[in-house]
Parts: sequence; C-alpha cells; structure tokens
Amino acid sequence: MPADPIDTRAPARVTLSGRTLTAFGGCDYLALSRAPAVLDAVREGLDRYGLSVTASRETTGNTEAHEQLERAVRVFFDPVLPGHDVLLCPDGYIANLAAAQSLRARGVRRAWLDAHAHKSLEDAAHAAGLPISRYPHQETPSFVDAAT
Repeated sequence: MPADPIDTRAPARVTLSGRTLTAFGGCDYLALSRAPAVLDAVREGLDRYGLSVTASRETTGNTEAHEQLERAVRVFFDPVLPGHDVLLCPDGYIANLAAAQSLRARGVRRAWLDAHAHKSLEDAAHAAGLPISRYPHQETPSFVDAAT
C-alpha cells in the first residue's frame, strides 16, 4: 500500500498530500463515478435497499434492480449478440471465473495469458481446468503466428 492515502478523487485526478495529480489507473475511465444520473441512482438504491440486500443474489439478495439492469444490458447488446442471456457479476474476479467456465463449456481447451495478466485470470483458468500458456507482455502469442 502507498504510504500516503488519497485525500480526494475526481475523474482522472487525485489529490495526494495536498498535490493534484493525474491518475492513470483505476476503473473510472468513463468518469461515471461522478455522473449525476449515476449518483442519483445510487441515492435511490440506498434509500430503497440500504447498504446491503443481505447476501448474495443466489441466496437472498436478488432485487428487481439487478434484473432491470440485466434486461437493459441484454437489450443494449442484442444487435450484436441476438438471443444471448446476460449475467452481471459483482466484480472482475467473479466475471473472469464465469468467462473461463463459459469458454471451457464452448470447447476452449487452453488459456493463453499475457505475462502481466491479472492473477484472477490465472485463477479462473485453473478453476475451469484450462492449462495455461504464457507469452511475453504485449507480444503476439505463438498460436496466432501458427494460425496465419
């Protein structure tokens, strides 16, 4: 962990020890964390559900909000993926597990990972029973060369 905590954050900017810096990492590259419509939806969700819906969606935490969002995502992607279903995952780790399992079910038999790939991709490949091959960071994997 960094020695100094971030004091405030805005899209692409952080204040650290009183200095404003450009932030090149994170997941707010679309600046949605400060979008008025997103903040309004969060406030509405807090008013309706509180800080938690009690547990995972699978057990006792599924809400109409989850299902509305999945329907909206399905409609959005339908022009390019007609008839496909949508499952929203709570974080990137779980999304990678779901993706690896889906790929395995569709016949993929090996995971090719960039040497700097996030550890969750390796965990997902192992969980799906996929052998892993690594290739140097940002280089074309050897299987691409073999296919051309």
